[in-house]
Amino acid sequence: MSPEPAKGPRLEGRATTRVHRAPRAQRVRRQLVGLAFVAPALVLILAFIVYPMYSDVRLSLTNENLLIPTPQFVGLATYGQLLHDPTFLLAARHTISWVVLVVTLSLVGGYVFGMLLSTGFRGSSVILSLLLTVWVMPEVVSAVAWKWMFNPELGVIPYLLGHLGVHVLPLSYNDALFSLAFVLAWRLTPLVVLLVYTAVRSLPTGLFEASEIDGASWLSQVRYISTPLLRYPLVVGALLMGIYTLQDFTTIWVITQGGPVQASEILPTMIYRYGFQNFAFGTSAAASFLYLVVILIVALAYLVVLRPLAPE
Repeated sequence: MSPEPAKGPRLEGRATTRVHRAPRAQRVRRQLVGLAFVAPALVLILAFIVYPMYSDVRLSLTNENLLIPTPQFVGLATYGQLLHDPTFLLAARHTISWVVLVVTLSLVGGYVFGMLLSTGFRGSSVILSLLLTVWVMPEVVSAVAWKWMFNPELGVIPYLLGHLGVHVLPLSYNDALFSLAFVLAWRLTPLVVLLVYTAVRSLPTGLFEASEIDGASWLSQVRYISTPLLRYPLVVGALLMGIYTLQDFTTIWVITQGGPVQASEILPTMIYRYGFQNFAFGTSAAASFLYLVVILIVALAYLVVLRPLAPE
């Protein structure tokens, strides 16, 4: 009789295969479970971010207009027209000035008030709470209030300026953009105050105690200790203020609607006017896509600057 073949190695191979298959099945199962948890967020991203962006790009490549019965595909012609449109270029210049003014005013005001409140004088917590109510107030409500205060006949601001000998109308052609930037900076300043206040309060007290022993004044402490250590929160605050200002539409539209005579026309108001007043949806979509690219560039700069400045 012939000897039976050995079965040991074959059984060992099967056992090894089962051992290798088990971890692989577990990994696949974990991946499916993780995908199931992420799926609702992915659906929302596709529905509210990816699809609207796709629709905007598709619409920007046409001359879609309610006044044109049969819209046609025009490719990048709409973008070329926008880049040579005086209204678009004027709104782009105003947008740059608008962002620079708002960020500068909010940072300077927030830094000064934040440093003063960080000294902890009596009533500082009450003042901080009152400043935060400015941010809690609905944006439309504050814009309407400022619109009435800027009114040349009934407004309190022209009245006070007139008694001070400053005969300037806040919403005139030359001063409208600065006045509106002041309104938005007034709204954003409390956030910078809170950022600076919390950052200063978290600084090591040993540095200030040592400087006091050496005879340093409060201003010297602010200049040589607090300000260098606040570089990170100030840069982060500036970028966040810039992103918020780029997205703001309510302030200018409620108060001036881009006037007088396009003196305060910025890209968001121009995009709205093209789309919902002139019904030029193709032009509005192209302008909004270009503006989206600008906002994404600023957001990317925020992420790039954030990493090397992050405290270790």
